[in-house]
Amino acid sequence: MCLILIGYRVRDDHPLVIAANRDEFFERPTKPAYFWEDEPDIFAGRDEEEHGTWMGVTRSGRMSAVTNWTETEPNGNADLSRGHLVADFLRGRESASGFVDSIEGDRYRGFNFIAFDGDELVYFSNRTSERRTLEPGIYGLSNTRLGDKWLRVIKGERKLSEQIKQPVLETLIHTLFDPHGVEFHPAPEKHDAPCFILGERYGTRSTTAMIMSETTVDVREQTYGPMGKQEGVVEEHFEL
Repeated sequence: MCLILIGYRVRDDHPLVIAANRDEFFERPTKPAYFWEDEPDIFAGRDEEEHGTWMGVTRSGRMSAVTNWTETEPNGNADLSRGHLVADFLRGRESASGFVDSIEGDRYRGFNFIAFDGDELVYFSNRTSERRTLEPGIYGLSNTRLGDKWLRVIKGERKLSEQIKQPVLETLIHTLFDPHGVEFHPAPEKHDAPCFILGERYGTRSTTAMIMSETTVDVREQTYGPMGKQEGVVEEHFEL
């Protein structure tokens, strides 16, 4: 996942509103969002290579997501997939703070991680060791520390600020789709990259929108093929 827009407790009726793009190589096998057979409370896409995920939510209202960290010399000793962080948090019952405090950051390549346990939203990066319990507000997170104003973050935060007044899944999806983007090569991700990445081998593979109320969750995922070709759509509504 390379861009996550977060509206956290900006509205009393919607504690969490998310719009996020996942950028990845198209050859990496992936399942669209669904309720996992082995973890039926988890609704998320699934990386079939490492069996983790980049973003997901549970029937109890836990939510988590991860982005990779832009670095030219990644940790060669990393032995765990970053997608396991999201899956492990979703299947557990530990608080967001407690889970973050237990992460062995040197076992992963660079990441940004967010976790919501129903009470608090926590951010952590293993590249800065920064851990923050977030206050209500609008946040954009890409491939560097939370708060760094990359172009895609600035644009995304502005759009979400406008749309959170009346959030709609389809509109949130459209927020992160830019058919006029240019082909982009991820070596490494750049601060001036567009919100939506077009490419033949690598690009935006899915956009996910989530609106959480006090009692329900609504999720919509739009998947894409090379050069932004629209593929499947998954939409789910469930009670907490």
